Amino acid sequence: MTPTALGHLPSIHLPHISFDPKETHELTDPAGVSQLIFERLDEVKARERRSILRVLRRLCCLCTSDLDEEEYTPLTGTEQSEENLVLDFSKTSKFAQSPIVNPYGLSIIERVFHKSPPNKPQVIMCLTLHCSLPPKVHNITGERILDLIRIAQSKHFRLASFVHPRTMRVCPLAETADKLPLNYRFVLKPRSNGEHVWKDVFAEEINTNFDLDDTSKPLWRAAIVVPQGMMPRSRSREFHHGGSSTAPTKQFGKSKTVLGEALPELGSERGFSIIFSFHHCLGDGLSMFAFCRTFSECANAWYLTSPDLRMDEIAVVQEPPPLLDNVMNPNVFEVLPTAIGIGIRSLIRRGKNSFTPTKQRSRVDEIVASVSQNGTPTILTAPSSPIPHPCTIPSSPSQRDSIQLLPQSKKRTPHSTTCSKTSVRFLWFDSQFTSALRSHARTHGTSIASVMVVAALSATLALLKTRPAHIESLGGTTPLPTHQGWVVTNSMRHVLPQSRLLQGGDRETDPSLRVFGSFAGSVANHGLRMTFDSNVRSQCRSVKSTIASSGWASVQRMKLVNYCYRHPKLWRMIEARTDLSKMSRSFSVEVANLGAWECPLAQSDAPDDDDRLRLDYFGGVVNSSFDGVRGLFTLGIITLGGNMSIAVAHDAASVTDAEAEVFVKVFCEAVRRMNTSDTNITVHDILSGSGSSPTGRLTESVHI
Repeated sequence: MTPTALGHLPSIHLPHISFDPKETHELTDPAGVSQLIFERLDEVKARERRSILRVLRRLCCLCTSDLDEEEYTPLTGTEQSEENLVLDFSKTSKFAQSPIVNPYGLSIIERVFHKSPPNKPQVIMCLTLHCSLPPKVHNITGERILDLIRIAQSKHFRLASFVHPRTMRVCPLAETADKLPLNYRFVLKPRSNGEHVWKDVFAEEINTNFDLDDTSKPLWRAAIVVPQGMMPRSRSREFHHGGSSTAPTKQFGKSKTVLGEALPELGSERGFSIIFSFHHCLGDGLSMFAFCRTFSECANAWYLTSPDLRMDEIAVVQEPPPLLDNVMNPNVFEVLPTAIGIGIRSLIRRGKNSFTPTKQRSRVDEIVASVSQNGTPTILTAPSSPIPHPCTIPSSPSQRDSIQLLPQSKKRTPHSTTCSKTSVRFLWFDSQFTSALRSHARTHGTSIASVMVVAALSATLALLKTRPAHIESLGGTTPLPTHQGWVVTNSMRHVLPQSRLLQGGDRETDPSLRVFGSFAGSVANHGLRMTFDSNVRSQCRSVKSTIASSGWASVQRMKLVNYCYRHPKLWRMIEARTDLSKMSRSFSVEVANLGAWECPLAQSDAPDDDDRLRLDYFGGVVNSSFDGVRGLFTLGIITLGGNMSIAVAHDAASVTDAEAEVFVKVFCEAVRRMNTSDTNITVHDILSGSGSSPTGRLTESVHI
């Protein structure tokens, strides 16, 4: 927008919309003018919006990329030509010739994630990194950790921008790294018994919603657990919050010999932990890992000890990631077979004795009792979070004690959610075990992902058998399900223009795997037969065969969603008739496997001459309490440098702690048996080895 166009703005007068010169004479930022215009548009009737936009366009008072009505209805080719609102997005994005969504906005699925019901859990992904300093670095400050995070943030458009709550347009927050706002907090790790503090912080972060209306910071945050020596020198409670969990994570199996349940030692005073939390509307699981790899690039001795990082010279990326929705334009003949197939599978599924999750009666009774006493449901509020500092903490010791806090109105307060909350358990398999497991899987014609799915289904069957509804001696009359459903997420980044994966490119260096955005698909099976007599290896091969066809199926489903969105009446009908809360937990397990990668940081046993940060532990998962979550359990699997981390998440209102303990115990035993046994094994064999019998009784180590 030119200064001449800004000068015409005070003279615009249209029905029900006007601008006071006092409001606009100081506005020199086009984004600020556009924001003012959209605020006025909310005050007029719907039938007048298009005429007003046409006049504003003729007067050159709107940026081209701002001229959209995506908050009101999806734009189609017919409507654009009739209303003379055809926008030339080719100047702003080379990927979209006829875009269905603004190239600077969110994709269709990302918009669904963004529109979370109020006071309900949002779709939040969490990634934890536990790092220790290399021998060449004696100590670092909390300010330097924040600077490194800002440098990594500046390399990703989505992380350096805010999402407009109405237009869902992604707008940059700064042009240089030193101006980027961060939503963060420091948590002190006590000297004694502080090795598990990060688990409580992880539980707090994954259960705390973002403020979607706050346009002063992005929809992600960082919680940094540090020892006293790395704590910023301030007396404000912002930097001395200890933290207590709303959904405490539990470490079952105190013995270090228990497979999978013993995590690496994390008690070093030279180490710190970072828990990154991202709203799912920004990106997918591989996006979290892309950010982790970017962070690792500035985690060597030079960045850790340099007196001046010159943050003001580091430019923030201003180009958004490509949107696959704008690449597609399917016709009815392309999507009709997919729609028919979904309908047929839905009819077939009704005739099977499949798993149907139900919430625990004890949790429901607590809510009903609360309503009867108080008249309103009990709201579980996340613990108080400290104040996020808006800028880099001064590195000069003389300035540290003069840190200015944000005004009271700017303080970040956690958003309360309903009674649903996510509990997480962490498992760890070292490189030796993981390598042997991969070798056994290939020998028997399976894969790591299929092994994890079948192990989780076996554990779910053991869990269901412990519920009173399925135990005849306790009056149960409900038969155990003979079929269970599973979901495995996959990536569609190979269809991005910059990808070279289909041409045999190295995925460690492929540009498409460095982008922060949503490019994930999934493959699902609603009715895999799973009983106590089921052959585990045969079921693994069946799962692997289904996963192999997931690429084509994911693209077809995306085309179906794209077609529906291009027809506003059809899309509004789908939105009106879809109740995500009733579709929640319709599968036994959802496995998000990010695959095996080289470790982006130095491993804990790296030689002393390696000046990079050491990565002692890592793990991540998406929460399991939002409306529409597909699995009763959600497994986040990451393999770095041969070591495999598995985070098991579940909704505390649907699975009790004792049931989750049964699931983890049987899951670990199933993985162990499939790694050591060369013969065919059944679910009954796995339960016998884990101490759980198919009669519903458990060993003395597990109490219900």
